[in-house]
Amino acid sequence: MKKGFLLILMLFFVFILNAPLFAGEWESFTVKNYRILYHHYQAKLAREVAETILKAEPKYQSVFGEIPKDTIRVLLADKRKEFDRLTYNTIPEWSKGVTRPDIHLIV
Repeated sequence: MKKGFLLILMLFFVFILNAPLFAGEWESFTVKNYRILYHHYQAKLAREVAETILKAEPKYQSVFGEIPKDTIRVLLADKRKEFDRLTYNTIPEWSKGVTRPDIHLIV
């Protein structure tokens, strides 16, 4: 019984973390293997973030090695409340971003 519950819980989280988040509220575009998700009024910021990521890739690769070939989702939260919701209130208030390499996610 306990194993079955844990399996269902694990599958739930895998589904939630891999599903498009609030599809009606987000716009997105893809650059290389990065999918940038943003609100329509963040379009300029989203383009700047994409440019910054592409410029930083060579330095990242020289320090950490190859970048995963899978799609990496980059979510631009517009308010702290949204950031907290996307990170399940697990990140300290002083934090401005978080990465989850295991699921190819940057918030």
